Amino acid sequence: MKPLFHDRGKWLYGGLVAITVLVCTLQVGWQYHESRWERALRSSNDANGYYEFLPAALVKHDLDAMDYAFPVGNGRRLNVYPIGVALFEAPFFLAAHTQILLEKGDATGWTSPYSKARLQATAFYCALGALLVFLSLRRRFGDPLSAVAALSVFAATNLLYYSAMEPGYSHAYSFFLFAALLWLSHRTSDRPRGRWVAAMIVCGALILLVRPANAPVLLYPILAGTTSWREVEQRLRDRFHERKAILAGLLIGLLCWAPQLWYWHHVTGTWLPFTYGLKGEGFRWGEFHGADVLFSHQNGWFIYSPFMLPVMVALIAMAWRRLEGARTILLIWTFAWLTYSLWWCWWLGGSFGFRGFIEFGALLAVPMAWGIEQALRRSWSSVVLAIIVVLGVHINMVFTELYDWPWEGETWTWERVRHIYAVAFLE
Repeated sequence: MKPLFHDRGKWLYGGLVAITVLVCTLQVGWQYHESRWERALRSSNDANGYYEFLPAALVKHDLDAMDYAFPVGNGRRLNVYPIGVALFEAPFFLAAHTQILLEKGDATGWTSPYSKARLQATAFYCALGALLVFLSLRRRFGDPLSAVAALSVFAATNLLYYSAMEPGYSHAYSFFLFAALLWLSHRTSDRPRGRWVAAMIVCGALILLVRPANAPVLLYPILAGTTSWREVEQRLRDRFHERKAILAGLLIGLLCWAPQLWYWHHVTGTWLPFTYGLKGEGFRWGEFHGADVLFSHQNGWFIYSPFMLPVMVALIAMAWRRLEGARTILLIWTFAWLTYSLWWCWWLGGSFGFRGFIEFGALLAVPMAWGIEQALRRSWSSVVLAIIVVLGVHINMVFTELYDWPWEGETWTWERVRHIYAVAFLE
């Protein structure tokens, strides 16, 4: 048996990545929410919807007692958000709840200890996701380069904001699950053991339970690394040999989904309702906002996370060269882009930048690392790379500090976008 820490570089760099993300998230979040912890729990509609399952189930013991829910016409009220985020937050919530009960405090689920517990949960899963991204990249790009890529995903995109400032959203949890799927996919490719197959199925079930819109990412373990449909068929046949593992994974996944299915049936009478449709929200097939999703002043992805533009260029270059996994990542991202481009609220509300692609940073770390590797081959391109990384992190940090809801609507114009860029570079 190999010693646990036989690969010192792996644990040195991996530990550095995880600890950096954990400490930065907690430090930034603690400083931002200081003196307003309780208000943070009710800071946004989405965060309320994800979180409210916990105080309703574990404090009030009544899932019909949620404030952030709407009537569905049968005398009941429905929380349209999935329960996945609440499941990940639950251990931290219960720890805070137990401490408050022991201290005979105000155990309502809406006081500052619960808010701090939610930040701790998000920081933990974000750090674990960054570690898994590093572990997935190092097999191909080495330790130092993989650490830089994993940290850049965190520091140069709005993953930082939605981990520290808005920890109630789903994106940090989805980022962790995307990273876990990436890592598990590589494990099953290198050494297809039953436990990894089962874990991958459970991971897929949790991805859907946290954010169903992320379903396209489930194509990754099926398609990544293949070059023909024959190889895809062979991969699926190889996986189906692990029947016991598949069955175990499906059963555990179904167990994770059981509370959600019960809640939907309890409220609506159906097992799989389209919850947003019950509110009159959905796709607008006659309107396509593909360019807006990427370049609009109303939360355009490249406008508020410009670091991701060269990353996408690197991904397209990888796909053109038929490099491992690139076409699969591009296909998955394209499915997501098309989905958001047709959604009624394509800019995803009053958010900091376009948040629909935050979790895709786990996959886009691959072209990011490849682009860094290519740039380091020449002295002049290494200088360009350093400038791009520094500017990407700087812009994200300044925008994170400046953001004041909402950066959208009629009053949010290109002139105001130019102003925040001027602040980032001139002040």
